[in-house]
Amino acid sequence: MPRWEAFPGTQILSVPVWLPVLILVAPTLWLWVRDRRPKPGHCQRCGYDLTGNTSGVCPECGTRK
Repeated sequence: MPRWEAFPGTQILSVPVWLPVLILVAPTLWLWVRDRRPKPGHCQRCGYDLTGNTSGVCPECGTRK
């Protein structure tokens, strides 16, 4: 079967739609998840700053360290 050429000497490259979407979404999702992690010294559940907290319980949500 002959290949259709848009212009003489050129060929059409077929790329599945999901491939460029995956190439854009994967790094974006990774950066978003990495940014959402709580910082050290903060509550793992709500992100409250626990600096100086000696009780071991988050005053915002009640989660233990």
